[in-house]
Amino acid sequence: MLPLKSERQAWQEELDDWPALISNLQRELAATPAVPRGRREGLEWRIRRAEKRMAELRAWLARADPS
Repeated sequence: MLPLKSERQAWQEELDDWPALISNLQRELAATPAVPRGRREGLEWRIRRAEKRMAELRAWLARADPS
């Protein structure tokens, strides 16, 4: 079953927002000292999670593509 157009648009909009967020997280990570590690690990986790979410959205959009 194909998603409604509005649902597909919402996925695309979310996907479009992730690169800027990842960029901001990477800048924050680069500016964070190596010690204490907890802060860096949290940022690294958020970046990995964002990248995973982008992959999920791309897969959903590919399956929803009517062509």
